[in-house]
Amino acid sequence: MTHLDIRIKLLLILAISVIVFWAANLILSLSLLLAFLAIWFLSGLNIKELKPVARIKWFVLAIIFFHSYFSFDPDILLFTLFNWAFAISREGLSQGVLMGSNVLVMILITALVRKTSKPEELLNGLQKLGMSIDQATVLDAVLEVVEMKEGRKKNRRKEDKKTGRGKWKLRDIIRGEIEFLVEMVNQRMDEARSKFKSSHLAITVTFTTAISLIRFIKVAPGLPIAPGHKNVLIMPLFINAVKLSQKRFTATNLGFLSGLINFLAGFGKYGPLGPLQFMIPGIVIDLLAPIFKNSNSIFVYGLVGFVAGASRVAAEISLAYLVGMPQEFYLVYLPFIISQCSFGMLSAPVTKFLSNHLNRV
Repeated sequence: MTHLDIRIKLLLILAISVIVFWAANLILSLSLLLAFLAIWFLSGLNIKELKPVARIKWFVLAIIFFHSYFSFDPDILLFTLFNWAFAISREGLSQGVLMGSNVLVMILITALVRKTSKPEELLNGLQKLGMSIDQATVLDAVLEVVEMKEGRKKNRRKEDKKTGRGKWKLRDIIRGEIEFLVEMVNQRMDEARSKFKSSHLAITVTFTTAISLIRFIKVAPGLPIAPGHKNVLIMPLFINAVKLSQKRFTATNLGFLSGLINFLAGFGKYGPLGPLQFMIPGIVIDLLAPIFKNSNSIFVYGLVGFVAGASRVAAEISLAYLVGMPQEFYLVYLPFIISQCSFGMLSAPVTKFLSNHLNRV
């Protein structure tokens, strides 16, 4: 696997993903899963590096449960509790295991390609497959920053745990206490302006870097479960990039590049669908640009953040649709969508504060 041409590796991700879902054959899916696991260990990778697969385990279990319980008429009684009988469908269980295996195959082949390739090789392969020179330049510049940050993060992790340094509370961020974010963006902007002649390229590098670095920022949400709470930082970056740039599709490009950075840095958990988590919100924000481009209204920012927040679940919804999840799943998933929307809307004060304090290009 290590010696394969990088273009073949990247195309293999798409080819394998299409094949397993098109064939819909459990034996094929399980065979590929075992084969890729064997290649994984033969490539010198260990079980601890299977984190991309481990991140998706609850979704895979949800696939098996929802198909087993809701997709077909139950014919296997598992247990009874008082007057309630818990029964599943044999056919639904088989369908759930098949779809869960297909997802694992897709995630595993993606992780295998990334683990057996250096970031510069992946970048070179993407260029050979048609990525523009500007996009490659941005990726190269951002990857350098992200890799340096990742290295520093590992060295400081124990110290930060003891001191609590580097943590911010969500309620303070929503109130507009985001000097750390303004300082980070302005610093990156100054560096990019001195390095790139094109103002658009400087904006793209600055905001792609900032979006990519958000995952290193520790934000205490104040709630046991708060999916999407970092929307309060991500959405303002997308919106302000569009306000600064004179180019079309700025947010879409930011989302695409941020998604690729997430994948190349090993943080994606949805395989080839991972970039959708960033790209779809970018598309939505570009479509809404006429509403906020010349506005500094907190209410307008809240509306845009609310709609864009809903689009942040694009990867999960796409994957759920791909594996044929029954409609009951979407009802259970609704609170997560509401949470994403709410935090998107609450990003409005941050967007306004950032807009008022950014260095102009």
